[in-house]
Amino acid sequence: MSWLDPISLGDGRSAIWLTPTVPVHFKFYGSRVPTISRDWLQTLSNSAGSSTGLIVTAEDGSYARSSKNHQDPH
Repeated sequence: MSWLDPISLGDGRSAIWLTPTVPVHFKFYGSRVPTISRDWLQTLSNSAGSSTGLIVTAEDGSYARSSKNHQDPH
């Protein structure tokens, strides 16, 4: 899975490797269940099954950029 980094982090791209042995946890604030666009989910699924792997995109198909100023812990 990869995404474009914000310019504040030096631009570029970040990537992570997800496997069944790595626990992934999502935390949502509030009680409302988020809605998911089936078309967008299908687009992401197609990307994940491609030779390039999952490239995160916005719903409009543009490359998604991280909106957080996170620091690489390594």
